[in-house]
Amino acid sequence: MKAGSLILPSSTVLRARHLTTAIYALGPRPTFELLCDLIAASSATLDVLETYARIDPKILDQYNGRELPPLLHRVK
Repeated sequence: MKAGSLILPSSTVLRARHLTTAIYALGPRPTFELLCDLIAASSATLDVLETYARIDPKILDQYNGRELPPLLHRVK
């Protein structure tokens, strides 16, 4: 499964979606602390964050890019 520019196993993507939602709900301070921890673990993280920070919000709005797409459930 593709997430960003990386290929990740679907189980990892599902876990990341869950964690993203939980952390986002905590607000800006925990998100900031998380990002600081990630930057401390790898300086490349700061480069990725700077790239994301340059995304034009108008483009996100145009392509409905602010929300995660719904999960698909397999029904037998």
